[in-house]
Formats: sequence, C-alpha cells, structure tokens
Amino acid sequence: MKHLFSSNRTLRIAAIVLVTVAGISAVAVGIYGYNYIVVCQKEQAYTEQIGIGNNDISNKKYDTAIAAFSRAIEMKGTDTTPYLGLAEAYIGKQDYDSAVKCLQTGFAKTQNTAFNAKMEEVTALIDNKKKRGMKPPKGLRSGSIQLSWHKAIKA
Repeated sequence: MKHLFSSNRTLRIAAIVLVTVAGISAVAVGIYGYNYIVVCQKEQAYTEQIGIGNNDISNKKYDTAIAAFSRAIEMKGTDTTPYLGLAEAYIGKQDYDSAVKCLQTGFAKTQNTAFNAKMEEVTALIDNKKKRGMKPPKGLRSGSIQLSWHKAIKA
C-alpha cells in the first residue's frame, strides 16, 4: 500500500492548498476584526458624545450640549436618545422653536412615541409663558404645536 504523500508532487500540492486555505482564513479574520474594531470605535464615540451632552446639560452648558448631541445624531440618526437630549438642551436655552423642530425631526426619523412626553413638556412651558404674560416664541402657540404634532404622528 502506497502512502498518500509518497510523491513530492502530492506533498507540494497539499502544502500549497494548506497555505492557501490558511491565507484566506487569515484575511477573513483580519477583515472581520477590522470591521469589529471600527464598529466598536464608532459606538464608543457615539456614547461619548451622549455623555458629554448629558454632562453639559447638567452643568447648564447648553451650547456645547447642542454640539455634542448634534454630533451624536450625525453618527446615529435613527436613535431616540440624541434627539431627546438635543431638545432638552434647547429647552434649557428656552429656544422652544428649535426644541419642537428637533422633536419633530426625531419622531420622523425614529417613529418613537417617547417624543410625545417631551413635546407635551414644551407645550406646557409655552403655555406657562403665556399665563405669565410673556409672548411665546415667534411662530409658536401651544395649539399650533399640538396640531402640527398630531399631524406629524398621524402621517
């Protein structure tokens, strides 16, 4: 009975096949590893921006919070968290018009009903301003916000 690798030619072919399979496997593992690292770095950068934004809101640094949440939206525009944080920063600045636009955009991108409570909060703040005899932000009246919000939700 002849041994499987008795000829030099068979041995060379087996070695070439083995090296080729090992090379292809190494490339596949490398590509997977690279993609995994890139995804992890993007997720880490996103989480960092959310943290910066939340910290800045706590410290009443609304402009830097707006910048951080805006960067987070650029990274992950289908997540609810950065839109709600951005709206909170605008509320802190009493820029209710921008808060409403942010909430409407966030709802349109995510279809998440978590925006309803924040929209009600903005509406209550505008109503409170009206009760104290202050003019609501230009173009914003609580009734018009509710109407446009309900139209956005039904669409």
